[in-house]
Amino acid sequence: MSGISDANYLHLDYQKCSIDVYDNRTGNTTALGSVSCLNGYEYSTFKEASFVTEWDLVCDRESLAELTQTLIILGQGFGAATLTTFADRYGRMPVHIISQIFIFGLGLGTAFSPNFYVLAPLRFLTGMAQQGVVLTSTILNIERFPMETRGYMEPMGGFGWTVGGMILPLISYIMRNVSWRYIQIVISLWSAYSLVQYWMIDESLRWLVANGKTNKSIRIVKKACRWNKVEYESLLEELNLDEDLLVNVSSGTISASNDNPPTVDNNQTHDSIHSNINQSLNGTLEEKPKMDIKDRKYTILDILKSKRLLLTSCILWYAWIVDSLSYYGLFIISSALAGDRFVNFFLSALVEIPSTFALIALINRIGRRRTSITFHAITGITLLIGTAILATANGNTAALMTSTAFSLIGKFGASGSFGSEFCYTPELYPTNLRNAGLGVSSALSRIGGMMSPFARTLADYIIWGPGLIFGIMCLLVTVLMTFLPETRGHELPDTIEELKEWYKSKNKRKSFNTKEINK
Repeated sequence: MSGISDANYLHLDYQKCSIDVYDNRTGNTTALGSVSCLNGYEYSTFKEASFVTEWDLVCDRESLAELTQTLIILGQGFGAATLTTFADRYGRMPVHIISQIFIFGLGLGTAFSPNFYVLAPLRFLTGMAQQGVVLTSTILNIERFPMETRGYMEPMGGFGWTVGGMILPLISYIMRNVSWRYIQIVISLWSAYSLVQYWMIDESLRWLVANGKTNKSIRIVKKACRWNKVEYESLLEELNLDEDLLVNVSSGTISASNDNPPTVDNNQTHDSIHSNINQSLNGTLEEKPKMDIKDRKYTILDILKSKRLLLTSCILWYAWIVDSLSYYGLFIISSALAGDRFVNFFLSALVEIPSTFALIALINRIGRRRTSITFHAITGITLLIGTAILATANGNTAALMTSTAFSLIGKFGASGSFGSEFCYTPELYPTNLRNAGLGVSSALSRIGGMMSPFARTLADYIIWGPGLIFGIMCLLVTVLMTFLPETRGHELPDTIEELKEWYKSKNKRKSFNTKEINK
């Protein structure tokens, strides 16, 4: 609102969030105070364009609008820390499907929210369910594919995420003249397939075998044989397995090596089945220590019990927090994001596509660790250079455009950093702790999101402060990553005991299974 109104001796000056009242009886204007906008607010768009305008979440209620985003972040953190533990214990598919159905229902419920106080808990639950979907799908992709190709799965999943981010502003633009509730309904309907998802995809075969679910494993293998036109009996013969024995197996040990392949006898357990199926999935049978892994259950506390696994986790957690902070740091030094909000959102998603192709090209060529180091280095250096240019630009157009270019390159690096962590992190945890390990990392990354307002406050006083801090933090990640083992060319671990063997072998070799890779 703007303008001045005269009522007797009072002058009213309409501000953005208040009305200033002045006394002009003596000819000298005296401020009497301010009052809130008693008759509501006027907006540049129509009232139902968003829930912010519909419920007047502006001025003294602006914090409520910001709270909705905070609630999503908190929900994501809670969901990542809890639902992933359930996925390790009860299976990836139940958590994935239930979470997807919840997103469908919560999305529709959000569209019919009568007020902010109904919307707020729905935002928290949506964030929680979103992590149940994203993290379980990541693990399912990694566990379904052999080691030669599993590195490509996360970049491909990231490509789908990016395309979704590009579709969202298109839908919003097409429906820009209707209520936000209708947009919410249309977006929610994309999750309607969750109602039939149970009959579309299967549980992780690796998880089933590791947890002694032999009958379900056999059904999935038979289904795969039918789809690939492979005789199930010939597969059993090739793996030296007997179906009757598989069904009745419940306990025992396995010892295998390249010179002495495992054979089935009356004492064979599902560990042997696991080893043989791994041979089928990956084309090689690795030497593993003799151990009993029957239905081995882990919890988050097991991370604390293993000194080496705890060190690995701490490095990964720090990297995830820095990745989250990096996104905000790039927005701080960006100077070209003014303009149409739909175009800006579309371009923000579009710029991540090159990082997806870079991940696909590098993840198997130079390994997970070096890929992560490369992208973090790009992000850190870009932040430092971009911040330095911004701090010395003094309004110079060329300097601001250069800062923007570095901002886009930094977004490329930050996106690649996240993608490499999604691929690298779960490969460093055993099967029954893999989802939880990824979940805790994702949960802790929300700390970066919640620290964002403080970075903006720092930028108000020291404009180059956030970029400098975040850049140094990214470069520190590149150093810490050198203490982690490479997972390229190595089979996914099933137990913490196997992890310990891996770490021992790291002292003898620069990376896992290097000889096999170079053959």
